[in-house]
Amino acid sequence: MSKVQLERNQQMCNDNKPKISDLTQRENSISGKESDLFNRYNWLICLTLLSAFIILGFSLDTPGNLWKGIIKIVLSSSVLTTDYFAVGGVGAALIHNACFILLLLAIVLISKTKLTGNIMVHIFMPVGFAFFGMNILNILPFVLGVYLYAARQKEPFGKYITNAFNFGSLGPIMSFLALHSGLQLYLSIPLAIVCGTIIGFFGVPFAASCFKLHQGYTLYNTGFTGGFIGILAIALMGVFKIEVIRPNILLGQTSLPFAVFLIVYSVYIFLLGIFLSIKSGSHGSKKSGSYLKLLKCTGYGEVIYDSYGAEITYINMGIMGLLSIGYVLLMGATLTGPVIAGIFSVIGYGVLGKQPFNTIPIILGVTLSGLVSGADLSSTDFVMTGLFGTALAPVTGKFGFIPGFVAGFIHCAIARMTSDFHGGFVLYNNGFASGIVAILLINFLSNLPQNIFRRNNTNY
Repeated sequence: MSKVQLERNQQMCNDNKPKISDLTQRENSISGKESDLFNRYNWLICLTLLSAFIILGFSLDTPGNLWKGIIKIVLSSSVLTTDYFAVGGVGAALIHNACFILLLLAIVLISKTKLTGNIMVHIFMPVGFAFFGMNILNILPFVLGVYLYAARQKEPFGKYITNAFNFGSLGPIMSFLALHSGLQLYLSIPLAIVCGTIIGFFGVPFAASCFKLHQGYTLYNTGFTGGFIGILAIALMGVFKIEVIRPNILLGQTSLPFAVFLIVYSVYIFLLGIFLSIKSGSHGSKKSGSYLKLLKCTGYGEVIYDSYGAEITYINMGIMGLLSIGYVLLMGATLTGPVIAGIFSVIGYGVLGKQPFNTIPIILGVTLSGLVSGADLSSTDFVMTGLFGTALAPVTGKFGFIPGFVAGFIHCAIARMTSDFHGGFVLYNNGFASGIVAILLINFLSNLPQNIFRRNNTNY
């Protein structure tokens, strides 16, 4: 290839690349375009989930057993993969998750932050992981660290609130250090709090630096960031001869009740979008468009609400929920805590770029990779890879079906290895893997001749 062609390709890549500051804002700031109406309905969606968990939890067990189960959950090591359904019981896991939602919403209120679509996404993601790994205690040191960073920068905590929530993906480091490291509690608990606070404080600027590496082609930047922090943590523990034992505690019972609940909740969000669409009519938001137009969304630096309005956003969230549930049932998988976390992540990111056309190619790529390798397609680990692999939706959106398919195929191979790098301390393991895939693929795809793969927001 000639020097002129190389320069032209590089210029084209730079022209198509959103500004890093614009993309980082998607995760780290509050969109000024979102209306108070959208904010109120976001509260409705979150409070509905909170209420449902409380009702279901208390209907499944006695208060005494629920309390004992929650104690078991918060005292567990939480290292990947620790299913809280199996640790404390189904009812206790649901009540714990309700408490976790309440904690996050309280932080939003106390910080005087609007519950924008962006922040709701980063509530859905941790709430899913509150079924396996995140809990109401091990997230707190990270919140403190991010708060101190915001204070140091003399900026509102709300600007970094999504970091505070998502750094909970490193919760196993806190739980393990505090309760399972073999140290005396008077040493281990303060050590865990200090380490978590330091991670939260320095993790914010580190996440911004990591974002530049993958250029926004994975939606799970905190997972990519956390992967490096987890590697550092496991390495340092090795230096101090602290042995990390990884459990594999998974729920093994029927998943029908959970499937019904998730289907009903997804339909609820979908119908809310339909209701708002009918209610607004011809006087609706100027941003509103048809769902068919949304299917052209690349997912690359896009907030769906900003372009299509609340109505279409909720419709997309509902459809993505049903799509992910359908995938799990098609694979014959049990709806364990980790799998439910994957479903919630797909629903939440229906606000920030995921839609059927840019996620299905990735799931197909993951599935083919599993077939070729002889993996158990119904296993929790495999289905998690398919669901969380959709973090690479921007690859499909910007480059088309084939690159998205290839991204899914490679992601499946890499995700099986990366958890060994950090010893299970990073709950967003697929986020870490997807960042690696993005770095590997994007530099290659961006330097191909322009007419090979689509880079514009056109029809699939």
